[in-house]
Amino acid sequence: MKPNLYWNIYKNLEEELLDLSKMIHIDDMQLAVYSIKIADLLLRTCSEIESISKELYYENVGETPEDRNLYFDTECIKLLVDEWSIDKKIVYVSCPNMFLTDSAEINLFPLQKASIRGKQDWKKAYQAIKHNRHQNLHQGNIRNLIHAMAALFLLNLYYRNDVYEFNTYLAANNDFDARCGSEIFSIKLHKLSKYVIGGSFIRNSDFDECTYLIRANPDSEKPFLDAAKKRGEKAVEIIRKAIGDRETIRKDEFNRISIDALRQTNSILNNTFEKIRFDAFVNKNQC
Repeated sequence: MKPNLYWNIYKNLEEELLDLSKMIHIDDMQLAVYSIKIADLLLRTCSEIESISKELYYENVGETPEDRNLYFDTECIKLLVDEWSIDKKIVYVSCPNMFLTDSAEINLFPLQKASIRGKQDWKKAYQAIKHNRHQNLHQGNIRNLIHAMAALFLLNLYYRNDVYEFNTYLAANNDFDARCGSEIFSIKLHKLSKYVIGGSFIRNSDFDECTYLIRANPDSEKPFLDAAKKRGEKAVEIIRKAIGDRETIRKDEFNRISIDALRQTNSILNNTFEKIRFDAFVNKNQC
């Protein structure tokens, strides 16, 4: 497995933003504050966005144009939008040292419209500063930096593609750390409302906003599914024997026989259900 060249750089950039938050009281009124330092951080953050978005493109397409360089936004991020709906993923500003109250500055969709040329403020600021820093220095502000860094954080999570294992789906729902290693941001988890046989899940209304999903681990689930199949076959055998040669049977009696058959075959399941593990993994529009 190749080394991750992006996460440590992201964490260094995040640390520099945290240092800024110790010197500037970051609240709604300070988002327009700009400086050479902030502009430099924005340029470095967006340069990382260019690199990692192209890396994700290569991983998922495996081809590059022979006669030109890739566009990180209209080609690379566009692919991630089309395949994973990454533009709909929400990133929360959850840093206790940032005192934001405007929901639009706390609940971010940092890659929304990022695949469209001339859209997304942090991307426009990056291009403006890169090509004319003197005239556009004011765009190197705290707001654009936070939004760009949220985009880089999100892309890093997809690049890392980490899987977290839990003993039960309740533990996964409650113990998953939505910060995923960040000191500034957190993401939304698509929680599992109940166990669904076959490692599947029911899509909640917020599915597209969620960066991580929970689902039963297929390998750990197999012994339970095998046991459930054997139990079903044995229960059917018991029911048929109880009915015998009768052509008709009352509904209430059939229900009683069926319940009794399931009770008799409970032991076949043993403790296989308790051995099922649940994974939290990156949302790539899985079925």
